[in-house]
Amino acid sequence: MSALFSVLATLALASSGVTDEVELLLAQRQDQAAFELAEQAANASDAEAIVLLAGFYDEGIHVRRNPVKAAQLIRQAADLGNAEAQWRLAVLIEAGRVVRAPTETAVKLYRMSARQGFAPAHISLGVMYSLGRGLPEDHAKAMTHYRAAARLGNGHAFNEIGVVHLAGEGVEVDPVEATAWFFVAMMMGDESGAENLAEMFARLDERSVRVASYRAAEIAEEYGGPETHTAVGAITG
Repeated sequence: MSALFSVLATLALASSGVTDEVELLLAQRQDQAAFELAEQAANASDAEAIVLLAGFYDEGIHVRRNPVKAAQLIRQAADLGNAEAQWRLAVLIEAGRVVRAPTETAVKLYRMSARQGFAPAHISLGVMYSLGRGLPEDHAKAMTHYRAAARLGNGHAFNEIGVVHLAGEGVEVDPVEATAWFFVAMMMGDESGAENLAEMFARLDERSVRVASYRAAEIAEEYGGPETHTAVGAITG
């Protein structure tokens, strides 16, 4: 299964009425009906439905797997201005497998998507700035994009900010601060955040863990994230 075009992942990002109906049909294992509904809406130029339809082709749900067809659909939705499709097309360009275009095109698409408030696009731009891939290395700009994604409620953004503090990318190395961000990422359901938090809990002493937990509560309050005190008590005893 392609992580990029996963229908379930797409459903989590999309929000149209068609999306809800397709989700229900898939849950009921009515793949044909789900495909036909997505196809019908896509033929009416519903951009979200076009992205959904791309997922069916990429994963081979009800139809023969066809990554090229999936990419064509993603490009169609991107041309219609769909933020998710713009991001997915940029990811395909960076991967260089199905869609070949200059890295500058991927950057442009990420920016277009980010301007519409699509959090994964902010994270992608942050990574590009952090690694100096397709953009000049600039840790301050990377952090700006990670924080923008965090304010949009993206759990993985909190993990990325934790990585920044752990690695000292443009900031001082601070394992306790990193742990606090990993904690919020974990509370928001991010798997990478949970894995990193477990590693930090194994490295830090009890006092540092408690300091990180209270800092996590501050971060969650600032960014409108989940409460952390109850979970802290359960984990740290």
